Amino acid sequence: HPPIFSEYLHLWTHETTATQAFPTLGGLLRVATGIGWMQIVPMLLALAWLACRRFDGWQRAMPSLLAVSVATSPYGWFFDQVVAFPSIMERVRGWRSAAIIMIVNVVTLVMIAAHSKGFWYAWTGIAWVAFYFGAPYLEPKLKRCPQR
Repeated sequence: HPPIFSEYLHLWTHETTATQAFPTLGGLLRVATGIGWMQIVPMLLALAWLACRRFDGWQRAMPSLLAVSVATSPYGWFFDQVVAFPSIMERVRGWRSAAIIMIVNVVTLVMIAAHSKGFWYAWTGIAWVAFYFGAPYLEPKLKRCPQR
């Protein structure tokens, strides 16, 4: 897409990245309060959460780290959320969790079709982290067969 490079150049030469409203939880806090440093509060809370959790290896820790980082990053764009895909797919266990993913994606697709501006996608990162931590409670627990 030819204008992508000129648009990128314009972004970094005419816009101040530090003052943009990013589609993140921090961006929402910044816009809601009008206080610039509020943009880093979710990241600081995520770092505190990370410091308090027991590290049990990257393979087990990475899905939650990806989900939390998407929601709490102070800077980012909507399409950066693709990094949460492994975390989201790990949590699909049945029709309820799949339905929630479908609803989030359909609403997002409608927003894309309506040419919504980037900031209005801030809810999606929050939705993905809420899904990641809430999905285990969506599906009924399967009863295990007694071992013989």
